[in-house]
Amino acid sequence: MSRTGAVLFLAMMCMSVSCGGSGGLSAEPAGAAERGKEDGFVARYIAANGKGYVSRACGFDMNRDGLIGGLADRSVADGKTADPDGDGVNEDILYVDSETGDDVTGDGTAARPFKTIQKALDEADGPRDGAEDIVCISGTFHEALTLKNGGVPGAYRRDGFQFPKNPTMIVGWDRDGDGEYPPYDTDDEAVLDGRSSIKLAINNAPKGVGYLEIAHLTIRDYGRPRGRDPRGAIRLRGRSQARAQSHIYVHDVEFRRIGKAALSQSNAIVVNLFPAGRGTPPLKHVAFINNLIDEFGSYCFRGGCSRSGPAWAR
Repeated sequence: MSRTGAVLFLAMMCMSVSCGGSGGLSAEPAGAAERGKEDGFVARYIAANGKGYVSRACGFDMNRDGLIGGLADRSVADGKTADPDGDGVNEDILYVDSETGDDVTGDGTAARPFKTIQKALDEADGPRDGAEDIVCISGTFHEALTLKNGGVPGAYRRDGFQFPKNPTMIVGWDRDGDGEYPPYDTDDEAVLDGRSSIKLAINNAPKGVGYLEIAHLTIRDYGRPRGRDPRGAIRLRGRSQARAQSHIYVHDVEFRRIGKAALSQSNAIVVNLFPAGRGTPPLKHVAFINNLIDEFGSYCFRGGCSRSGPAWAR
């Protein structure tokens, strides 16, 4: 069985999901007040953008003005701009190229990129210097990533919802510098490919980082058919010293054939929201916007965002 869903997912204390296509699901936040806030955001988003996934050239709001894809939003990951959000702080930008990069001789610049994304994540220094880490990727990568550092704490409001202001970012590299990003721009390539043999693409369980943005790339063919460990595209919740794991934003990502061969298996989940163990903090302010989830196997989203357990879903 294959399923297709174009997903708009928002979460504060629990989650609100709107899916189009077959295999859709919906869920409600825990309380009426939170539900009212998020329903307002969803209504405004649908009024402005319509329902369903739309491949777009630029889904960034780098200058935090509430307008998506403006001219000022198109300089991130262009290989030359040091301060793509224009806040006066040069960001820690690391470039990765699966074909021309080198993890030994590379230094993470556009001229001498690393070869693997994990190398860039390991080299990123985190939020202590006040600058966000931006990992820009080009090519096809067969990796299982473990997140190490979140971004600089802080948020801004857009349409009544909180988004991370200076997050750690993993984004597609605009190699040709035309202000258009993959998957929309087929001249650029940014693909995580599990080759149907790697269980999980992005694992946030060990550290449980927040202030994170993942955008403009493709995650495909993850979630090997058998095994007891969690399998899928993203395991979101993790052990953290923070009181809450918050402000995570995923947009303009195409999830393709995640766990396609793992039918009716409880641990095969495209986006896994289950706690990573005792002491896992609750999730707050999580947005999945304008993502394609195509031909997944068992579960699209599964788990809970609240401290008390699974979200209310129907």
